[in-house]
Amino acid sequence: MDDEFEIPPRPTFDEIERDCLAATPEYQAANVWDRFEAHAAKADAINPGHYKSHPSGIECIQITEHMNFNLGNAVKYIWRADDKGDPIENLRKARWYIDRELKRRGAE
Repeated sequence: MDDEFEIPPRPTFDEIERDCLAATPEYQAANVWDRFEAHAAKADAINPGHYKSHPSGIECIQITEHMNFNLGNAVKYIWRADDKGDPIENLRKARWYIDRELKRRGAE
């Protein structure tokens, strides 16, 4: 796993609720669950931020799920190139999948 991405410990619902008790009743009612969900989204190892940070608001998977494996992975590595790890390494991985797809299609 990448050293730069560490999942923060997820607080329990009771811990968040306890933290909210000092707030106004309106805040308590409206925001206890919102805060829990917000923290869970930050710690989402399945769908991390570098796949959701595109300025268009589109998630990478919304595009790649309509492609075959090789093309989808190439797009994934291009999509996150500057947001996770070494950009050059991400582009090399994208090229590897594109080369693999070219071979599959008999172009090489």
